[in-house]
Amino acid sequence: SLVGATTKEKMCYIIDPRANKITITTKAHESPKIQKMCFIDENHFITCGFNKNSMREIKLYDMRKAAEGALEEAVGKIDVDRQSGIMSPFYDDGLKLLYVPGRGEGNIHYYDLSDLQIKECSEYKSSQPQKAITMFPKKTMDYNKCEVARFAKVVGKEIMYLGFFVPRRNPGYDSSLYPPVYTGEPAITTDEWMGGANKDPIVKEINTIENKWVSEPMKFEKKVEEAKKTSDEEIKELKLKVEQLEQ
Repeated sequence: SLVGATTKEKMCYIIDPRANKITITTKAHESPKIQKMCFIDENHFITCGFNKNSMREIKLYDMRKAAEGALEEAVGKIDVDRQSGIMSPFYDDGLKLLYVPGRGEGNIHYYDLSDLQIKECSEYKSSQPQKAITMFPKKTMDYNKCEVARFAKVVGKEIMYLGFFVPRRNPGYDSSLYPPVYTGEPAITTDEWMGGANKDPIVKEINTIENKWVSEPMKFEKKVEEAKKTSDEEIKELKLKVEQLEQ
């Protein structure tokens, strides 16, 4: 029902496209460098940018605190580092995790927003800088391997895949890691939306959605057995050759 946008004037706007008006404005970051934003839920959004001292920062806003369409202060803020890459936020609303890769660098910071507070989790580090990066939808995760996020990033002239996994002693599907996910199906028609209707996205259990990325848990073990049989046959052949040569 709403659209978010950042501008060169250091402003962040929340827009109601059906009413053709700006509903909320805020000056997110003090630096004129590019800012990014994304929604967290129906009441909150975050912005990524730079302060006047060139420190990268992330801010959390509560739209319910807007007074006469203006948001004066963020409800949460965290300093990231002094790198110069533009940060792009990607949010996992199921696990409440915010991934923030930077353009021109290989690292990816990620944060926990489960309590509507920005808490630093960890950082993926890589020496291969990305020219561009995007996140796969949750319905494509390999749930048999407890994959919770996957990115495709452009490195040089190649596209590389980067997966995030939760370590588990017992392989296989763990339902606690996968709340119902968005299926990609439309919930309403264009006419309904233009008429002012709002509906929640269609969600389903991840293991009920067609997923070509999912691995078979026993497949690897079968391959190992086949390889073992092949090596035994090769040993027999080698022994026969040795006997022939000795004769």
